[in-house]
Amino acid sequence: MEANVSDFVLVDLLSQRTQVRQHLAGKSQAEVLAWLRSRGHLYAFEVSGRTMYELVSPTNRRAQFFFEGSELVSVGDHATFL
Repeated sequence: MEANVSDFVLVDLLSQRTQVRQHLAGKSQAEVLAWLRSRGHLYAFEVSGRTMYELVSPTNRRAQFFFEGSELVSVGDHATFL
């Protein structure tokens, strides 16, 4: 049986970013945000005119990110990465 997007268990967005990207391939930014919102607490804030997001997962893991075009870019300690 093949898993679908609704079967995906999100524990930590940063460590699962590759799998999340694969599961959400072809989805719009609004669809990605809705999917993340359904799997944790999602907060939006502005930094230097850019909309940033922080997701707090059910395991209380925090991950910050922004969108560059349709790509979700993760923000870590002193680094950004896809």
